[in-house]
Amino acid sequence: DIQKAFDAVKQSNGGTLKLLAKCTTPNTSDKFDISGNYTLDLNGCTLTGRLYLSETSTSLTVKDSGTGGKIQATAGWSPLWADGGTVTIESGTLATEKETGQALVFGQKAACGTLTIKGGVFKTGYVQIGDTGGTTVITGGAFHDLRVNGDYSKRVTLSGGTFDTVMRRKNGSTIAPTDLLADGYTFVNRETGAEVSTSQEAALTNVKVVSKETANASASLTVDGTETPYGTFEDALTAAQQTQGGTLTLLSNVNLVTQVYVNRGTFTLDLNGHTLTSADFNTMIVKGGSMTIQDSKVGGVISNTRSDGIAVYCYGGGNVTILGGSFPSKLFWESGTVSLQG
Repeated sequence: DIQKAFDAVKQSNGGTLKLLAKCTTPNTSDKFDISGNYTLDLNGCTLTGRLYLSETSTSLTVKDSGTGGKIQATAGWSPLWADGGTVTIESGTLATEKETGQALVFGQKAACGTLTIKGGVFKTGYVQIGDTGGTTVITGGAFHDLRVNGDYSKRVTLSGGTFDTVMRRKNGSTIAPTDLLADGYTFVNRETGAEVSTSQEAALTNVKVVSKETANASASLTVDGTETPYGTFEDALTAAQQTQGGTLTLLSNVNLVTQVYVNRGTFTLDLNGHTLTSADFNTMIVKGGSMTIQDSKVGGVISNTRSDGIAVYCYGGGNVTILGGSFPSKLFWESGTVSLQG
């Protein structure tokens, strides 16, 4: 009984309510007050209803320890409306039935504390935040439409997340969303990674928030799940050769001034849909170590702008495995091991 479950967890002061099956509130057209201090674990299940946090609410955390967990609203209602308390969204989906619905509403009352969105999916409807109450911190999550209302933009800070649309309104008009960003962060185009101007007085579309260091990086190195951006490909390649199992990913097209060397280490070079080229005699020379070349997107290229230039030159005992990418310039093998698999 979903009503009894919520009644019990409200009394727990810090407990966790975990869904074990699909659940529906008693009347999906009525507000279902879930105010309290606890965690709601969707656990891969769907909870259908119109969840509401009153001004007396204290702290709610929403997460999904399974896969596909969802709070689903019906008709034109919002799956979660908060008039008070602190709310943390770690994972899970908040879904509206209509594209024009509000997936999440926070900040319209003075009783609202802090909304923290670390992850989760809000791909239908829109998230409305930043009115006259509370603060919002967004470090992740996938948003269809983020709408920030009110004169006090610093009630909202973004340091992550992907957005189909980001819009800031002040007294009914749309203004530039630049001051929504946390210090050291910027908007970039989701497809190209190019930095997006935030000076325009209009909504931004198809963007994500990254650190300025990442936005200006040529490549990144991921080791044990930790990604580090580098301003130059050469610096990233040097770092990759210190690893066993790292992934060096191109973040933009790179035109090398001089050829680069691979001497040691075991790592993967992911072209990531970008081009690596050079006007020197060779683009990459592999003398040692073990490098796997792949292209996780479409259009990745290693080439050389000279008519007789070499894309990858292997000698001295290095190992190269090619899983993907395009090589319009020569691959030259003299010694070592080369495996062409894609």
